[in-house]
Amino acid sequence: LTKMAVSPEARGRGIGRRLMDAALRLYRSLDGSELFLESSSRLGPALALYESVGFRHHPAPRAGSHYARADVHMIWEPD
Repeated sequence: LTKMAVSPEARGRGIGRRLMDAALRLYRSLDGSELFLESSSRLGPALALYESVGFRHHPAPRAGSHYARADVHMIWEPD
């Protein structure tokens, strides 16, 4: 999952959740084996969204992040 964002003026309207739900539906339809994301600890609202849909914090799932500011690594573990 890469570069999901909602413009500041559109935040608080549930757009991020709808984007995330659509991404997870697509992922399920593709029968993926591992969905991970990299993010920043400075993005508290985004991290709360990821946690609310089943992402759990993990050490970096792969060596060498593609994003210099990524200090949070999460893997989707749905209930």
